[in-house]
Amino acid sequence: MINDRETTTTAWIERSLPAADLEGWRRSYTALLPAGLHWDLARMPLATWERIRRARTRLGLPVLETRGRPVIYDPTCGTVYVPIPVGSVIPGVCVLRAGTWLLVHHPSHPAAPGRWLSWPARPYRLIDATALATAVATIPAPRTAIEDRS
Repeated sequence: MINDRETTTTAWIERSLPAADLEGWRRSYTALLPAGLHWDLARMPLATWERIRRARTRLGLPVLETRGRPVIYDPTCGTVYVPIPVGSVIPGVCVLRAGTWLLVHHPSHPAAPGRWLSWPARPYRLIDATALATAVATIPAPRTAIEDRS
């Protein structure tokens, strides 16, 4: 059964695909989405993403709105990919641009390598790169093993 989340996520993927790749997507429900066309990708370790999410409420950071904005996690390498507006700069974060591809799967395949941490919703919006940059700049540094023992 297809639900609204699947419908909007599938539509977002199809909107992000080059037209020539639509047939392959509809056959396999796996797609390589090109960065630099509709969005760039902020790439960060899951631990950084989790520190941002925790610090947001603890430190009273500006709201980093994620609801209805795509965020993808790849557990095979522990990496989070955040689509952001093309040309955005986030100091301290690797931003992937044109020439980079993001592997995504149909949302009804939860065991696939790329997991949706936040699903796209209409109207299609991206995470605000300025808010993300502010969050990255103000999150506490990760604790070291030595600090944890004290």
